[in-house]
Amino acid sequence: MLRSLGRFVWIVVCRHKLLALCVFAGLWWRWHASSPPAPSHPQAAVLADGFAAIDSSNRVVEFDPGGARRRELTIRGVANPRLVGFGSGLGVVWRDGRQVAAADVDANGNPGKPARFGRNVQMMCKGTASNARRFAVGWTEPDGAVWIVFGPTSSSSSSPSSPSSSSSPSASWLPGLGTGGELGGGLEATVVDDGQASGGELARPTFCAVASADRKIGLLWGEGNKISMALCDKTCPSIPTSVRLEKGRELLGFGCIRDACVIAARNGHTLEATWVNLRGKPQWTKPLRDATPDSQVELVGTGTQIAVAYATAGEPVVVAASPSGGLAPIWQGTADDVPSIQWADGRLVIARHVDGELVGSVVPVP
Repeated sequence: MLRSLGRFVWIVVCRHKLLALCVFAGLWWRWHASSPPAPSHPQAAVLADGFAAIDSSNRVVEFDPGGARRRELTIRGVANPRLVGFGSGLGVVWRDGRQVAAADVDANGNPGKPARFGRNVQMMCKGTASNARRFAVGWTEPDGAVWIVFGPTSSSSSSPSSPSSSSSPSASWLPGLGTGGELGGGLEATVVDDGQASGGELARPTFCAVASADRKIGLLWGEGNKISMALCDKTCPSIPTSVRLEKGRELLGFGCIRDACVIAARNGHTLEATWVNLRGKPQWTKPLRDATPDSQVELVGTGTQIAVAYATAGEPVVVAASPSGGLAPIWQGTADDVPSIQWADGRLVIARHVDGELVGSVVPVP
């Protein structure tokens, strides 16, 4: 009798514990489901008549040149698009299987018929080059070659073969494979480094990044301690520049002006900015003051300086790196993440999330 009573009590206690556990799990699930998701890092772009930004939910906000919100939309049907400015308006570039696709976007967020590039894309390069003249997105192929697709931001810089172009210089400012698809003749792709000029076999990059460099496009890529850089204008250098950074640095990103670049790297628990000239020689290296060790770093060239955005223990900041070694503050403000920055015609757009909302500010930067 006592044994049966004990068994009954044990079953009741266990059932109550199970019920309590289920109630706790249900409450946790409801709280978790109702909590807003962590904001995704935005990506800013320069348009012919302003700026725009996108986040990983494909939300897009357009801003006028002064930073006022102009319209919002959602890009449909593509995953992880890079936002760019086309001569026709808003455009997107994305990895589509083994290729890179590019298409314009209509007023409802629907991409048009894409032009496709590449044969067997291995890795998309960090960053998106975007300024008032042109955009570029980069990737690597299995043989280690680094490629970019590029095109004009405004119709005034389109190729004469493009239906929407005016009497302007040719967009063929890089050697490459011209293709227009439904976009006209304004898009091209070119290989930046295929190893043919040096006669050597390429190492497969573990890092690559693309950046605007005034009228040029800058590429940075590396494998281990071997780091290469190229700034392409009407032609790309036949042999890339070797960058002589200190060993053991983790590359985070870079930004360029016409004749120099700043490379952001992690050195242990310290984030550093290094100014390098066109020969790849470092001119100075300085720590990013108060940067959190795991911060993302965003960079973009302005007129004569390079803006650098990163996180601190408080609010994120944007500083301006100068050839003399200065890191002067440009902006500091409330944000859920490290801002994405782009520059055009003396204006720096600072795109970020604030309480989950995608917002942008525009500040004058020479």
